[in-house]
Amino acid sequence: MYGKVISSLNEVKPSSKHLTDITKIVNQTEDDDLKKLLTPVIIALTEHSTLSTPLVRKQPRNFISGAPFDAVYRYCLPKIQARIPEWQVIARQEGWTPPPEPE
Repeated sequence: MYGKVISSLNEVKPSSKHLTDITKIVNQTEDDDLKKLLTPVIIALTEHSTLSTPLVRKQPRNFISGAPFDAVYRYCLPKIQARIPEWQVIARQEGWTPPPEPE
């Protein structure tokens, strides 16, 4: 899921398509922390899709830096690099700890 978030924001596409894709991710994930971080992203994308001039709205671009996107990257990248699956992130948020490595 975390890789999907980063890939979606890195893709060059109209902001309306970014909005659609990130909304789908929010609806699919069970990671409440990720949902909280993506809510400001959805607001920013909505504002960009509605308040920008038509020419700017239709121009494909990516959203790889700036608030609130930086917080999403800081949250997702360590999980991607450590290859931690979403279920394990959620379980750890609920207090689960992985068993010790066998010696």
